[in-house]
Amino acid sequence: MRGDAESVAESGPEADAFWTEVSSKWFTLFPTTRPYTMRGFEQIADNVCYCYALLYFCFVSSDVLG
Repeated sequence: MRGDAESVAESGPEADAFWTEVSSKWFTLFPTTRPYTMRGFEQIADNVCYCYALLYFCFVSSDVLG
């Protein structure tokens, strides 16, 4: 996927189609009430970090609550 992203132009219909596909795949795995079209790896990384932290806190709280 990274190779595809690097070969896609910065803007235009091909870039729009690529990032729309990546975003729809991401939000299929992690549903949200307000999905949006991601436009770069920084936004993907932010979402991954957020989901990782959320899962971590769920595991920690389940251990604390028993």
